[in-house]
Amino acid sequence: MKSYTFECTQCAKCCKTPRGVVYLEAQDIARLAKALKIPRLLFLLKYARRIDGKWALRKKWRSIECTFLDGKLCRVYKDRPAQCHLYPFFPETLADPEAWDQMQNFCEGFTQLGANASRAAESPHDRNAQCASPPAFRDTPLHD
Repeated sequence: MKSYTFECTQCAKCCKTPRGVVYLEAQDIARLAKALKIPRLLFLLKYARRIDGKWALRKKWRSIECTFLDGKLCRVYKDRPAQCHLYPFFPETLADPEAWDQMQNFCEGFTQLGANASRAAESPHDRNAQCASPPAFRDTPLHD
């Protein structure tokens, strides 16, 4: 069975992808508005947009970067959306061998099994593999 380690390198590649969309749950909107000390409506007007009937974070003007990315750091990291917290262990990625391989090639946080890993991830496509997502988010849908 192949095993990998995952430890975020703070490269911010996940925060600046051309097709990347961060969908927002109602809890995300409330938490982010509170953290920014603004009403929810103002948060939605300033930082969100509608995509296919769902709320999603805006990107910076004429950029592929997340609106909250500051250099390589997230300005709202402690209160980030559930989808960001779950990254890179999205259920649809874990379910698709090709997507899983692409994620490992894209995200610098994946390496061959090493000694100093904070979180070990077994390939979900090898025999007896388990979902390696954080337990609190294992059964959390990304959006409705």
